[in-house]
Amino acid sequence: MTGHLSYSQISEYMRCSMYYYYHRIMGKRIPLSTAFLNGRAVHKGAEYNYDQKVESRTDLSLSTVQEVAVTAFEQEAEQIEVDWGDSNKAKEKDATAALSGIYHQHVAPAIQPVLVESEFNIAIDGGEVNILGYHDVVTELGQIRDIKTASRTPAPDEAHKSLQLTIQAMGLPAFMNDESAEYVDVALDYTVNLKTQKKVVTLASRRTKEEVEATIPFIKNVAKSIEHELFYPNPGSWMCGKTCPFWSECLGKGKLV
Repeated sequence: MTGHLSYSQISEYMRCSMYYYYHRIMGKRIPLSTAFLNGRAVHKGAEYNYDQKVESRTDLSLSTVQEVAVTAFEQEAEQIEVDWGDSNKAKEKDATAALSGIYHQHVAPAIQPVLVESEFNIAIDGGEVNILGYHDVVTELGQIRDIKTASRTPAPDEAHKSLQLTIQAMGLPAFMNDESAEYVDVALDYTVNLKTQKKVVTLASRRTKEEVEATIPFIKNVAKSIEHELFYPNPGSWMCGKTCPFWSECLGKGKLV
């Protein structure tokens, strides 16, 4: 397969390969959710803090990090199409500041990063399939931490079944090249934007080399499916329905029931 695959591409293809076709192959644009917008902004604030913390070993002030997050929110909101739903820009801007604040107060103090937004490339079977990814944060204890934002509380087993964390473990040479390392600790740090409250949920897990190796055939099969242009609707997916931006071009046409 030419080019590379990312976790987001693999995940999108598995949810609905026809959605992948419209979005990735045809290049059709889709409005982004407020959760995505908030998440990008919170991530920018955390990244700004962690970048300097690698050397300083000290967190920036709360107001500085929130200012970076809010500025990122405003810039993104001007540049992309957003599906505001029943919310609005002012409300989501306030939510970004709050989410950035609780992450900075409740998660950042316990993290000493050594890698921040670090790119990795994985060549499977000599480059037959190439995976491109990023580590949000790798700590000095060797733990992989990924920053997430959601509008609902994540399931307790989310980190255990996360393909993204498995791929990130695969892309960490300090783990994969260390013959004595049996596993690597991983975690998802969620800022959750509920209607009644804002909160942080950290879900910890680990990945063994056996678990990483077991994922490789799956990734290769996805890559082959894309290469052979196997795209079809998935009416059993949670994202299939009239809220899908491609509904009118896909099942909404009435060709399939």
